Amino acid sequence: LPISKNDAILIVRALGIPGLDEDYNSVISGMSANISALSMQDVINIAISMKKSQTDEYESIIQVFKMFDKNQDGTVLAADLRQILSHLGEVIPEEEIDSLMRSLGFGD
Repeated sequence: LPISKNDAILIVRALGIPGLDEDYNSVISGMSANISALSMQDVINIAISMKKSQTDEYESIIQVFKMFDKNQDGTVLAADLRQILSHLGEVIPEEEIDSLMRSLGFGD
């Protein structure tokens, strides 16, 4: 039986692979399959593509944090986090960063 695009997205999300609708639509539109009648193999390919893109994104984030890990011990100081965010052009009030650190169990 053919699988609709919406059902394919539901199946992949049920497998524990999150993603925004636009991310799913981008993956599906890049496929050569008939998107109105997807096969189970198409659904598997969607899941693999989504998982790979998330893994690549995660690895990129880890690499950025490693650049700011001055002691190479797997940690980034709050002051360094402020510096990272400011270099990325993010203006976040100090109180918000402090609140974030407290909510993660760091600080006072």
